[in-house]
Amino acid sequence: MTPDIDSRRTQIPDNPLRTRLKKDLPYLDRLQSEINSECNRIFMHTYDSIQVGDTFKLTRFISKEDVQAFADVTGDDNPLHVDETYAAGTRFGNTVVHGILLIGIISKVLGRDYPGNGSIAVSISAKFLRPVPVGSEIEIEVRVAEKMEKYGHVRLRVYVYLNKKMAVGGEAVVIPPSEEE
Repeated sequence: MTPDIDSRRTQIPDNPLRTRLKKDLPYLDRLQSEINSECNRIFMHTYDSIQVGDTFKLTRFISKEDVQAFADVTGDDNPLHVDETYAAGTRFGNTVVHGILLIGIISKVLGRDYPGNGSIAVSISAKFLRPVPVGSEIEIEVRVAEKMEKYGHVRLRVYVYLNKKMAVGGEAVVIPPSEEE
């Protein structure tokens, strides 16, 4: 029997490079954190920098493990999402991703990618247009539809695409981060 990758890693003897990396790991973690902070500052999208028509896209693979973790956290273990045998007998023919998990990924994009860190979601609404099978690669698209100057809010169109076909469509209103954040 072949050992799994993790057990093989532990069998690799220490060498000068491994010893050095172990020693430098705390420094590298701090450096990565500083790089992330600087990137967020450089690429932060504030109300003033956002323009109507701006678009952001992100591709993401949704695994069986992602769906199971979501089911475990929420308690939504509907067999349509987690039981391949059950789902095979449904109109979908296989397990499908929770719609709210897809909305959660949209929320992640709004809060971490565009507009980015410090954004506050005021509302997110969506229609589920077609199922997304577990094990699919999706594309999230966020498009600026309106700047609401009175409140400093931004209205965004949000979409989830599966094989270039819209699976989820909706909108979100966010308060973008400010320069001070």
